[in-house]
Amino acid sequence: MEVKMVAINELKPHPKNPRIHPESALDKLVRSIKEFGWTNPILVSADGYVIAGHARLKAAEKAGIKEVPVVYLPLEGAKAEAYLIADNRLQDETDWDYEKLKDLLRELDTGELDLEFTGFDMDEIEDLMTEYDIDFDEFDGEGDGGGSYISTGNKVRVVIGALMFDINDDDHSIYEKTKNADADIVKAQIIDLINKGELL
Repeated sequence: MEVKMVAINELKPHPKNPRIHPESALDKLVRSIKEFGWTNPILVSADGYVIAGHARLKAAEKAGIKEVPVVYLPLEGAKAEAYLIADNRLQDETDWDYEKLKDLLRELDTGELDLEFTGFDMDEIEDLMTEYDIDFDEFDGEGDGGGSYISTGNKVRVVIGALMFDINDDDHSIYEKTKNADADIVKAQIIDLINKGELL
């Protein structure tokens, strides 16, 4: 696969591209390109249209970059158009492991790097840290493999042996049912909630 440097004014955005690129997203991409360099080439179909990398192309224009790396693919017509959709859609199928993300952001938060280079703005990072960093009070179980912790907010941490669940518990009813329960009772309560569709 050959990568060529191509002037951006020679590249043609695909007229059927269905992806929308808000200015805020493009600004983040510009910052990323300036910080990390160009890490992902633009993909162009055999009939000369960009089929992956429209946002990178717009960011390059915004950043005043004149040439970008391009890979020409042997795709055209309907197949190229299908890839135009697939390149974006397949990314939607993934998700974050928020605990790992939070831990990694904490590791990076040394003051040496602006965390916004990750693509998350500071409000998003603060929300993430708050949402997934729950302050639970002391364990109320009796050492029999079951019991629960209550949070200062609206969650309860239910423990069944080595298993642990953080559950929304606005009225603390789950906490009341599980705080002194043995493992079998806790397990029965959890299964009951799952069967009722209240715990997914």
